[in-house]
Amino acid sequence: MSDVYFEMLRKSNHIPSGRQLPRTPPLADVKRHLDFLNEDPVEACEMEKTGSRSPDEPELNRTFDFHKPKTELSDHTMLKGMKGYQLTHSDLEFIRTLQEDKLIQKLQRDLEEVKKLLKVETLAAEKSLVLRERAMAELDKLPSCTELTQWATLVLAKTHPSTRLDSKCLLSMVKKEDIQRVIKEKETELARLEEMVKDK
Repeated sequence: MSDVYFEMLRKSNHIPSGRQLPRTPPLADVKRHLDFLNEDPVEACEMEKTGSRSPDEPELNRTFDFHKPKTELSDHTMLKGMKGYQLTHSDLEFIRTLQEDKLIQKLQRDLEEVKKLLKVETLAAEKSLVLRERAMAELDKLPSCTELTQWATLVLAKTHPSTRLDSKCLLSMVKKEDIQRVIKEKETELARLEEMVKDK
């Protein structure tokens, strides 16, 4: 009975506890280099497929390297996080349309700002024009240089009969008191003439 039992255990590859099978020593011509610094299993698998390469090897000779044609829209914000995606013609048209729409909106906002600024400047110019017209109207009420010279000559004729000077000197010699005195004299003379007319 025991012989049959042990025969069944031997055929089923049963390993009794407390016993060890003899280990086969490794072959001397088999060597395997393990890289424990590479933490990315995907990169390790790719390196095994492509084989180890020297760091001095030219970049163009590597089989896993490829060059993606860089387009003018490759730095668009929509493409961030889409590394390796090849843009189609429809994608380029769509992104270009978005950029044109943004540019149009920016130009429209700038145009509105320019219109507001132009409106403010126009109102300021109109106010300046009104003030200028008022100032010109006030200046028109004042006597001209010729009239001032004649008045100054008339005033000086009363105070300095023998004075013969040019217009600037005459104007510089006229004083406020002299003008007021001459005006009073003229008013008195005018009142006397009016009385004479009434008596007649």
